[in-house]
Amino acid sequence: PRLSNTEWNRVKELWESTPLNGFQWVVNDLQLPLSANAVRKRANKEKWEKWRQEHGRCSITEFDN
Repeated sequence: PRLSNTEWNRVKELWESTPLNGFQWVVNDLQLPLSANAVRKRANKEKWEKWRQEHGRCSITEFDN
């Protein structure tokens, strides 16, 4: 099954705003009808970035494989 753009935006927003590594947790959390590998591929293609907090400031870190 395919996700709509709105659904993918929700996945991306959750993944980027949470410090957890990997993709299986987001698949489980949102009960997605696809694999962690499918989410990983989309994240790499779209260059998703994690927000992280350092010394009281937020910064963006580029997702690395």
